[in-house]
Amino acid sequence: QNFRLMVTPDDATTVENWIELVPEQPDVMITGLEAFDEHLIVFERYEGVSRMRHAPWTADGLGELAVIEMPEAVSTVSNGANVSSNTNVLRFGYGSMVTPGSVMTIDLVSGERTVLKQQEVLGDFDSDRYVTWREWATASDGTRVPISLVAAKDRPERPGPAVLYGYGAYEITIDPAFSVARLSLLDRGFVFAIAHVRGGGALGRAWYENGK
Repeated sequence: QNFRLMVTPDDATTVENWIELVPEQPDVMITGLEAFDEHLIVFERYEGVSRMRHAPWTADGLGELAVIEMPEAVSTVSNGANVSSNTNVLRFGYGSMVTPGSVMTIDLVSGERTVLKQQEVLGDFDSDRYVTWREWATASDGTRVPISLVAAKDRPERPGPAVLYGYGAYEITIDPAFSVARLSLLDRGFVFAIAHVRGGGALGRAWYENGK
């Protein structure tokens, strides 16, 4: 349901020659990969959040896959334009509900990161004025539903106005992303929330099937 990654000799590609490299996991959806000469990056979705895991190729096959940590726990990563396999540098897209969409690189050996380009926001925008986080709502049948939220850091600690958005169909995931149009709400004390409801693909194929 959530995919697995197989390898095979290039001269024997029939099913009986497939060897499992990354097994299926019930709580992790594999969404893509990037194979370099010395590294493998697997793009995944876990608990509704996109992430990358990296491992070096070894003499025995593949080393242990480790999560590439992002600056914000609630964020969105995507594969970038990686045109050469002979490199230690991965280009990828990054953004969150407080960080404008960015093109970044990471050196898979040293861990050094570079921002190549970021969406320009006019005015006096400062991402440090805002905070994003994750909550879980419990549905009537006991299922926990993830919700991505963003608000101004100086918002009063009391009940206040909020906008709750959600979409769940066709296995489409509404990833937590930056929106210029949302800033005026946040500056007026609103919380903006995205409920990653069943019917979408935030928690894998079963999340979509359960929505149906």
